[in-house]
Amino acid sequence: MVSNSPLTIALIDCDSFKDVNDTLGHMEGNELLTRVRDLSTPEALPFAAALPPR
Repeated sequence: MVSNSPLTIALIDCDSFKDVNDTLGHMEGNELLTRVRDLSTPEALPFAAALPPR
């Protein structure tokens, strides 16, 4: 499928994420990832669109 829509890909490094999974379990790890996702939207971080790519 070809699209002329812009595409953005983000990579977020969650330091010590393995420790969360190992200590609290995979369900808590999944919850943490869900919360990071929810906080990573332009609505949650209005300044994110203005940040230059690294």
